[in-house]
Amino acid sequence: MWKDAVPLVRPVLILVASVAGGEIYQSQTVVNVIYALIALGVLWPFARLGRWRELAAARRGRAAAVPDAPAGPPDAPTPSSGRSCVRRACGTPPRPSPPRCAPAG
Repeated sequence: MWKDAVPLVRPVLILVASVAGGEIYQSQTVVNVIYALIALGVLWPFARLGRWRELAAARRGRAAAVPDAPAGPPDAPTPSSGRSCVRRACGTPPRPSPPRCAPAG
């Protein structure tokens, strides 16, 4: 299996055997649950960093309801306003950019 590939597996298996006894590994269901918990423990930080919950919600067509997502500032312009929402480090807004194309005339 992947006992040597993931350094977390061997200590967890030894800990479970010392707490519950070695005969617990005779049940395939218990072993599968232990491996699933180890896999969850390894994948959880990457799922949080990669925002997999939001990705899964987007694929299902729903808006992601993530309680720990930071909200934008209340005075941030909406994307439809056409203005840049980038602020300088000193707090002053950037200079307005010239129009992309001049009207024909």
